[in-house]
Amino acid sequence: MTFKALTDAYLADKKIQRQALYKCKKSWIENRFVPSFGARTFAEALTSDKVEACLEGRRQEVALATVNRELAGIKHIFSWAVQKGQMDRNPLQHLKQEREDNVRDEILEPAQFDALQQQCPSYLRPINLVAYQTGMRRGEILGLTWDKVDEKKGFIRLSAEDTKTDEGRSIPLSPELRATLAEL
Repeated sequence: MTFKALTDAYLADKKIQRQALYKCKKSWIENRFVPSFGARTFAEALTSDKVEACLEGRRQEVALATVNRELAGIKHIFSWAVQKGQMDRNPLQHLKQEREDNVRDEILEPAQFDALQQQCPSYLRPINLVAYQTGMRRGEILGLTWDKVDEKKGFIRLSAEDTKTDEGRSIPLSPELRATLAEL
């Protein structure tokens, strides 16, 4: 089976089509994987060395997180093929993603934050304020419910299930944030 035939079958799978990342995966296949490895290349001829060489070039162009997502995407194609009985083994199973350093190094100055608040719609301002004053992640903020806000003691309490790191934490509320939450 050619790599192109494999990716066509993968993209035709209804379960794959229902995935949130389907459009992204389709784009990777059409714009990255097939052009890089060749449509006529036999799927079983694709080795971890060839994929690693391709990813090394990508590391010069894009962020490490992007390279890791693309690696996960191509590995999933082969895992899917093994599961469907189209291949005996996943030749990429031993490739590992690199550790990502998600540290943010850019912080808005107060004047920049004020300018942002002036330009955004009023319904986003409380969300922006929570993000700016607490450093919480987008998913943590959008998943915030009243039972996680301790107004008396002045904390937002996130359980392990609420966080990316699977570690709960308590986040103190500033007076401005307390007032905003009280208004809401």
